[in-house]
Amino acid sequence: IPRLFFRTKLIHARYGSDTPGSNWGQNVFLNNSDFERELGNNIGQGVSTRLSLVDFTASFQIRHNVFIDFSQIFRRLDSALDERDRNTSYTSVAFRWNIPRRAYTF
Repeated sequence: IPRLFFRTKLIHARYGSDTPGSNWGQNVFLNNSDFERELGNNIGQGVSTRLSLVDFTASFQIRHNVFIDFSQIFRRLDSALDERDRNTSYTSVAFRWNIPRRAYTF
């Protein structure tokens, strides 16, 4: 079908997240002078966390610059602390006219 477009995006990240009372740099809203250590730091300090995101989008062009978009997003957060584990799924259907599709990559 010539007017049907598919796009898949995969994002995987490993990082160290903050705990209450600690500041390893994950939360950008914390005071940057209240850090854990000035020297001897490395990437991934804090609570070991893995984030996986898969975004599948199908767009059908009805007319010139008129689209119907279907999107399915799966997001998995796997932390060393089990209470922080999350599985999230978003489904959306959109009508788009003469504007580019927005990408919510987070």
